Amino acid sequence: MNDNDTPADAEHADVKRLECLTRIARRYLCIETLQPRNSDALDFHSVGIWQVEKALRAAYKAGRDSTRPPRPDRPPT
Repeated sequence: MNDNDTPADAEHADVKRLECLTRIARRYLCIETLQPRNSDALDFHSVGIWQVEKALRAAYKAGRDSTRPPRPDRPPT
């Protein structure tokens, strides 16, 4: 959060980050939600290392892309 951000801005950014991470978890790890469900069968997952690598790469790219201004020749993601 910088000097110009409000708490609402920070909360909005947190929600956007969680939405992005949830999309990555669904796409690469087949994990439906990142919210705890208080059940070992629902909260623990067996995933392949290649899936973890793809998810980490996607998260890295999402973080990197979030700090760049949008290019005029590409629509925002």
